[in-house]
Amino acid sequence: MQFSLRALLIVVTFAAIYCGVLFGLPASNSVFVLAGLSGILPGIIVGGIVYSRSQWRAFWVGCAAGGVAVGFFLGLQVFLPSYAGGNDTKYLLYGMAIWHSLILLNGMVVAAISWRLARTL
Repeated sequence: MQFSLRALLIVVTFAAIYCGVLFGLPASNSVFVLAGLSGILPGIIVGGIVYSRSQWRAFWVGCAAGGVAVGFFLGLQVFLPSYAGGNDTKYLLYGMAIWHSLILLNGMVVAAISWRLARTL
């Protein structure tokens, strides 16, 4: 897995836009933008699994595995009695941001394990 300067700049640009949405917009608007991103995220992940190769495929499979587990946990939070339909948008906003971060982190861990195993075998 190699990265070019162009790929690094693209990643930094997307991270800056994400942080701008997370911290720059009002919380109620940020929730809608991040919820929209969460809505298209499964399609992006499935497309990555289907159309990528080697370590990139391992990355997307890791993203899918991490996203399902954490997303299921966050989805259950709404049904807990302590939630009670509260309008705390910061809780939801940071929950989605942590969920997206864990998806990427899990993908990177699985890609690193795949890369390491490919080098040792």
